[in-house]
Amino acid sequence: MIPVTRDYGTRAIPAGISPYIKESPNQDARDCLMPMGLTSENVAKEYNITRERQDAFAARSHQKAAAAQKQGLFDDEITPVTVRYREAPAEGQTEGKMTERRVTQDEGIRPTATAESMAKLKPALKKMELRQRAIVANIRRRLSSHASETRLVGVPPRIMGVGPAYAVPALLKRYGLSTKDIDIWEINEGVCLPLQPETLFTARSLCVSSLDVHGPSGA
Repeated sequence: MIPVTRDYGTRAIPAGISPYIKESPNQDARDCLMPMGLTSENVAKEYNITRERQDAFAARSHQKAAAAQKQGLFDDEITPVTVRYREAPAEGQTEGKMTERRVTQDEGIRPTATAESMAKLKPALKKMELRQRAIVANIRRRLSSHASETRLVGVPPRIMGVGPAYAVPALLKRYGLSTKDIDIWEINEGVCLPLQPETLFTARSLCVSSLDVHGPSGA
């Protein structure tokens, strides 16, 4: 269940939460208020997706994305934009100068990322649990223009990201296919969140190599 109401607007933090959900005697209903990052933590714990496996997968994703960017595979997918921003003020000045630059490629890719460098990053989602138990991400899932078929399944809200592990087999069964008939797997969430546990669990459940996930671009 994904609450998408006017209480959110463009924010991730709701302005109001229905007391019927917040105080519901049904645990699954209350779990709908769980921040998405914590559902990812739940998956990692429940299905034993270790930090080491996640770091290795994340590093490989950056490396694949960097290689794809170098080959120009993203060129037709990114519309260049011109941005204006104010630089940090120089010593003795109170205000930095306005600068304009054109952004033509994804600047979030880390081509030198390794599993070892990823391991040095501090986990942040568990801390969120202590401060923001009532925060709900405002997610609008949309099908890609390339999606041709879907299957709906239900999973507990507290581990909402594992849906593909159950939906994919149902979809394959409908068309008489097996995982061996699929060359490249795209296993994603609808927003930009680090959901490696869900991706790795789904790949493991389908007996699919994580090397075949997200293809040559990394994503």
